[in-house]
Amino acid sequence: GDLASTYMDLGVVDLAVELRDLELRSAEAAYAAGMPARAVDYGSAALGRVAARRDPTTGGIIHERLGQYRRQAGELDAAIESFRRAVDLVPDRTTLERATALASLAQAEMLSGAFAEAERHGLVALDRARALGAEGRTQEAHVLATLGVLRGWSSDPEAGIAQLHAARRAA
Repeated sequence: GDLASTYMDLGVVDLAVELRDLELRSAEAAYAAGMPARAVDYGSAALGRVAARRDPTTGGIIHERLGQYRRQAGELDAAIESFRRAVDLVPDRTTLERATALASLAQAEMLSGAFAEAERHGLVALDRARALGAEGRTQEAHVLATLGVLRGWSSDPEAGIAQLHAARRAA
């Protein structure tokens, strides 16, 4: 199997988790420092320490972050693939991780011009975020902004502007 499974089979799970967490912190630091390509490298290394079949949520979280790094690096197609993988992995329940993955996918699809898919994923993300209440407020604002831009470019720009105002209030 994969590296994460090997670690688990050898009983060095704690070491694998510690290394994964260090790589994720390094990825976030590189991303914050404006080095998204380096963030992709660290995030990819962290992903190699996750057994996605055993821990799909963690795998999905890392794929979502990789999508953000790739989008920032100008790799929109690769970002969309990372976001799709995140949505595939994170269980389809009302969780912050699910709302985040869907909101990120919707935004990237909007940026790529796949408006129908972006709206479909955005509406599901909005439903998940709102179901979380205060915990999902950031994701609600994120997806409302995406939906506002989508609607602004559609035949109903007034609805888009209203959605952007709603995003600002949610933020």
